[in-house]
Amino acid sequence: MNKTKVLAILTITFLMLFLVGCEITFGPKNNDPNPDEDKPVVVSAIFATDEILAEYNSYLTANLTAGADAVKIIFTTTAPTSSFRFFEVAYEEQADEFVFVERNLLYSTIELSPERPVVALIVFPGSIPTRGISYLDENGDTKQFVVSISGNDGSLILIEF
Repeated sequence: MNKTKVLAILTITFLMLFLVGCEITFGPKNNDPNPDEDKPVVVSAIFATDEILAEYNSYLTANLTAGADAVKIIFTTTAPTSSFRFFEVAYEEQADEFVFVERNLLYSTIELSPERPVVALIVFPGSIPTRGISYLDENGDTKQFVVSISGNDGSLILIEF
């Protein structure tokens, strides 16, 4: 093969590798001063280890008394949300169906933000959840979840009801 063809193949290969690694954008960049406003609100619950708590400058604490079996849970969010509530849930029959219902309010705050999560104590006495949360999503709709433990890996999960 002649040197010109080899050089052309190497140049094209280099150019393709270079372009794959480049970020090419067309149109205006997003200069939105409030980028979180368009993001959906996702609230998560995880076990609150000392390492995780150290990642935050501050957090809200639901000052609840609980037994020796209580574990610390941290509720975080991807975007600011309002009317965050932490409450007891019950399991009852309604119209021939068993459903979760909100019972006693244990803690509430006007806003839950990514920078300032909520830490609470929870006891998991059995397989039926006894605690839940609610908040207003980005559309102003109330979302309600029970806090449970995954049977697969023991992580915390939020189940909407």
